[in-house]
Formats: sequence, structure tokens, C-alpha cells
Amino acid sequence: MKLFCCHMLFVIAIISCGIKTPQMDYSYTDQNNNSYYISETEIRYIPITPSESSSGVYSGGNKKNVSISKAQFSEISEKCDAIFNTPNLQTSQRRMMTSILRFSSSSESKKIILTPSEKRKELEHLLKELCSLK
Repeated sequence: MKLFCCHMLFVIAIISCGIKTPQMDYSYTDQNNNSYYISETEIRYIPITPSESSSGVYSGGNKKNVSISKAQFSEISEKCDAIFNTPNLQTSQRRMMTSILRFSSSSESKKIILTPSEKRKELEHLLKELCSLK
């Protein structure tokens, strides 16, 4: 009986390892066109270079890959979801001082263009803090 129970626990453990939760990720492009690609485990920061900037001199700094915890991803998700759920922060055209927020999962994807706001500022502050860009 003990052997049977151990065998069943082993089978359950193997089966549960094969069950994956849906991947979720976000991307955020700030008003300067610096991009943050956010997965459940890391943030990839891709800055704009002077040759890509409208002024020809602005630089967003250096590329970075930063590991994040589940709690940090959850905090980012909460801020992003609050932005997605606030329609008056959104606009239909990309203009100066706007930014872009995207979400994708195995079952859904969405993109919005954001006007300047306190919620956007909080998200940017968190992303910069996690990437040590201050």
C-alpha cells in the first residue's frame, strides 16, 4: 500500500509539473521611445539611441536585463491593469508626450496609447526603480 501511495504521489507530481500557467507579459514604451519588456521573471530595458531620437542627441542610456520577483511582477501588473481600466487616460493617436502600454497572454492581447497622468508616472517610476535607471 505504501508503495502504491508513493507511486501515485510521483505520478501526480509529474503531471502537475506539466501543467503550465498562461504566460503574461507587458511592454511599455515611454514618451521618449525607450522600451520596457516585462515578463513574469524579468524586465528588459531597450533605450533609444541618439541616432534614433528626434533630436539626434538624446540617449536613453544602456540596455539592461533585470530579474524580478513574483511580487514585483504582481505590482507591475496591478499598475498596468489600473491604467487599462481607466479609459480617460487613453487617446487614439500617438503624439508628443504620449506612451504605449501593451498586454499579451495566451488568450488575449491589447494595446493603448496613454496621455500623461499620475498613474502612468507611477508605472514609469516603478520600472525605472526596478531597472536602476534613476
